[in-house]
Amino acid sequence: MMRYMRWRARKTGSLLPWTKTSQEYSDFLSKDAGGIVVAKIYKRPVDETLTIFRKYYQSIKAEDVKENLVIITPEGVRIRRSAR
Repeated sequence: MMRYMRWRARKTGSLLPWTKTSQEYSDFLSKDAGGIVVAKIYKRPVDETLTIFRKYYQSIKAEDVKENLVIITPEGVRIRRSAR
């Protein structure tokens, strides 16, 4: 599945950071960017989505976001560290 997502991103020219490897991600992120936070919460009412986002966003520290990719899902938070 991941191989297909990377192929699709290259074919369409999409710059979706969650389809990239760690090295590609660190190349994508500019040197002065703080980091990227992505919320992957699908097919839920707005109130439930906001509750999930707030619950996990409050647990993230500034150093977790700096130069990294942070993905928030209903199951929790994943942090992909940059290769820098």
